[in-house]
Amino acid sequence: MWSLDFFKELAKVPRPPYQEEKVARFLRDYALARGYQVASDDAGNLLIRVAGAGAGLHKETLVLQAHMDMVCVSEPGHLIDFANEAIEIYEEDGFLHAKGTTLGADNGIGIALAFYCAQLPHHPPLEILITVQEEVGMHGAAAVQRGFFTGRRLINIDNSVEGALINGCAGGNTLELRLPVEHDTEFRAKLLVKVSVQGLTGGHSGIDIHLGRLSSNKVLLDLLQQLEESDMAYRLVEMQAGMARNAIARDGYLVLALANALDKEELRTMKSRLVSGEQEYVAFLLEELTTHTHHPLTKASQDALMTLLKETPHGVMTWANEVSGEVQTSNNLALTQYDGKAFTITTFHRSFLQRDIEGVQQTMRELADKVGAEVKDLGMTAPWAPLASSRITGLMADRYRALYPDATLQVHTVHAGLECGYWMLLDSEMDMISIGPNIYDLHSPQERLDLASLARVERWLEEVMNVL
Repeated sequence: MWSLDFFKELAKVPRPPYQEEKVARFLRDYALARGYQVASDDAGNLLIRVAGAGAGLHKETLVLQAHMDMVCVSEPGHLIDFANEAIEIYEEDGFLHAKGTTLGADNGIGIALAFYCAQLPHHPPLEILITVQEEVGMHGAAAVQRGFFTGRRLINIDNSVEGALINGCAGGNTLELRLPVEHDTEFRAKLLVKVSVQGLTGGHSGIDIHLGRLSSNKVLLDLLQQLEESDMAYRLVEMQAGMARNAIARDGYLVLALANALDKEELRTMKSRLVSGEQEYVAFLLEELTTHTHHPLTKASQDALMTLLKETPHGVMTWANEVSGEVQTSNNLALTQYDGKAFTITTFHRSFLQRDIEGVQQTMRELADKVGAEVKDLGMTAPWAPLASSRITGLMADRYRALYPDATLQVHTVHAGLECGYWMLLDSEMDMISIGPNIYDLHSPQERLDLASLARVERWLEEVMNVL
């Protein structure tokens, strides 16, 4: 497959958010070598113009849009420098995987499919718009100025469900809560123990949030609550959980100082009391430590952190339709990070309703005031409302059903962020749709691309390019 071969080359190029220079150079060089026109803006977004070909030579311009950065998450113990090292990919049982890391099919395969369209014998004039920093707040899309691209019909290729034509998306907001802590210099520890959580699935904090997967933040909090309910004398020394704001936290650990070394055996018997919507099997791995760079927290600081983690909502908050699994508002308790002086808690809430986003913001600000934390707003992502008069939606659906009459195709909105919300701000009548092949377990090391689905999407786009 053409797009698969392209993606395999793209996967050799590091592309974490904020460090997209290498992949931008790769894409620019590829485009210039084929005679395409290339422009960029101050944010680092690329626009590649391709003249129409064949039957599409003189037709209206079509924008094909994807983003160049990827979520960089690895398995515990799998060491990789995402800024300088290539991921390792392999095919198995009809899927493309990466060894120990996210695959980056989100959204590298969107780029591959856009360039696939550009080399077809028939296609309209194309503007291939490739943005930066999508995975950390859509900063690239937010920076695009009116006039950077001219097309008024757009196919976003950042959808991970083949049988879904997405015509709208939720907006979102990211908050960081920084909780300064104090240390207990009087606590005498006989044993330091590191407790790591295992067995969680993680996943995309929008698309997968309705599945009820556990957050490692909440699992580790539950363990701390069990310690509080016991007679064990302990102090928290460190907690780290999660790897990305838009991923359900899968991994994490606590470091505990025990006043009685024998309490390790009681700790070993403790199990997670939380119930997973997907029957995740939660286990704890205990390791003895001889030294540690941080010091035990005071009881007051420990209690403040536990209150913050307990009262921060995680998961679905309100449903648009619980039967069909359509989420209206959610919050992802994404990250707990500790630097020895303060804990930083990162949350990412999404909704189709602005008032709900503002409501979660207010809840978190009140909670921060309660425990003495500082709040930093990392910004909003724009919602995308469906266009009632969309022509491109009907055309894409008709072509898919003609090619694959036995397949299921639905047109609906998605509880996730897409950059189309920003294009709507530039032009409220922009005719847009979002498509893509099946990609599973996004934003986790289990991410995998369905190769049969990719082949079907290639064929679908070829048909669409003939008529658009």
